[in-house]
Amino acid sequence: MEAKRKEYRTRILSEIMNLENSIEADENMLDNIKHQGTTPFVLAQMDKVENRNNTRIIEVETLNTRLKKLDGGHLDQEISDEIDQEKIDRDSHQAYVANRRLENKELKQAKSKISQDFYKKTAQGDREGRWAVKNMERSYQHFLRTTDSIPSYILRNLEEMPNNKGYIWKGVLCFGELPEEKHRPLTLFERHKGGLLIIHEWTPTEYKVFHKKDKDKKVLQSTQTRRIIQGGTTEESWIQPSLLPEPPPPPPQEKQRGYQGGGKPPYPRGQQGGGKPPYPRGQQGGGKQGTKPSPRNHPPPVEGMKPSPRTPAWGSVVKIPTVA
Repeated sequence: MEAKRKEYRTRILSEIMNLENSIEADENMLDNIKHQGTTPFVLAQMDKVENRNNTRIIEVETLNTRLKKLDGGHLDQEISDEIDQEKIDRDSHQAYVANRRLENKELKQAKSKISQDFYKKTAQGDREGRWAVKNMERSYQHFLRTTDSIPSYILRNLEEMPNNKGYIWKGVLCFGELPEEKHRPLTLFERHKGGLLIIHEWTPTEYKVFHKKDKDKKVLQSTQTRRIIQGGTTEESWIQPSLLPEPPPPPPQEKQRGYQGGGKPPYPRGQQGGGKPPYPRGQQGGGKQGTKPSPRNHPPPVEGMKPSPRTPAWGSVVKIPTVA
């Protein structure tokens, strides 16, 4: 309280001193204006300065009265109320500052989390991309090493096998070179140590695994139902599309109406009169076989296209496994 009284006294004395200095400055200006004559402008300025000084004199008297009340203790209640209000304002300001700091901290943490998540996702994507490239390179090197190690008996058998039969050698699928057998399951043989032969068999609806030991009969080990995916094909339809049922044949076309003279039916383009069959391109009329196609219609084989005896035959489908 005593410190607040001193603050009040200092404030009142400072205001009184400022008002007295202003009154003295205006009185000096008024003395200078009086020497300029009694013109309307000078008279108006003198009235303005006198009114302003009278107001200041009243304010000085009011401040002196407050100073006396302060010394007599009559302003203690006003000072106490001001102290309480200052405390309320200070607490409110501190709460506002604390809330702003908390909001800024939460906003900063949210931005930091977004930035960290973005960095983690970017780093993870880059890491996955690098690993994908490495896995592809390792898988390709494994594929090269595996194809170079295929036994000669497998390569010989592949030359005599249809395309829907083959072997699995160290995770690489090798298929026969001959045309595939229509509507027959896809069968792949996988040899293991100890004379065990695992036979994988795919049909449009099932996947079966058989085990065969030496010359014993094959024994069914497991059967799995193949899931039908969108489009009416199975998940492994890339292996052998010919296993799917063939589309129905087109309906027969109706005979055209109208006949030519002599009661003979109309002949489409490529047929001649006399009931002779149509001759395709490359054949001549008269029922004689046409000349053989020109060699220029069949380009010569490109040099270097002959398959290596240590690699699967051309036209074979191989699957590159992922090496852990």
